[in-house]
Amino acid sequence: MKFLICGFMGAGKTSYLQNFSKSIYNSQMTFDCVDLDQFIYKELANNYSSLSEFIENEGWEIFRELEYKKLEFLLTRDTTNHQIIALGGGVLENKKVRALLQNKSTILIYLKSDFNILWDRIKDCKDRPLVKQGKDKIYQKFVNREPEYLKADFTVGSYQEFEEIINNASHKY
Repeated sequence: MKFLICGFMGAGKTSYLQNFSKSIYNSQMTFDCVDLDQFIYKELANNYSSLSEFIENEGWEIFRELEYKKLEFLLTRDTTNHQIIALGGGVLENKKVRALLQNKSTILIYLKSDFNILWDRIKDCKDRPLVKQGKDKIYQKFVNREPEYLKADFTVGSYQEFEEIINNASHKY
């Protein structure tokens, strides 16, 4: 089973993934936990100091295409383990990604948070290129992206809910 975590910047996708990967060491089930942004950066690290630098130099369109290709690879690779993949905040803007997810056996989990809480978490982050645009533009991004997030199979507001969904669904497959 493949679980995908989606949500806006600052929702906690990477934190949830890290917490879950630590908690499964005592489990009898095997999970591959992958942060898509970190997975992409590993390939770029020799030429760029950060994803932000890559995006500034190459542009969002090239980044979104790379994001799609790496996600496609992760979803199609042969593995007997369950997978949990933390998606980038804007990955669902890509129509090709949305089509890919419809054609794969995945469970999409939306980490829902209030925008003001998200803004407080990200406003001082230097490694998030969109933050430079300011609160109003970021809020508009949030409003534009949320309809795609809300199409997720599950919407959660806490780590406990997230863990329950993964544990329950994993045991069924």
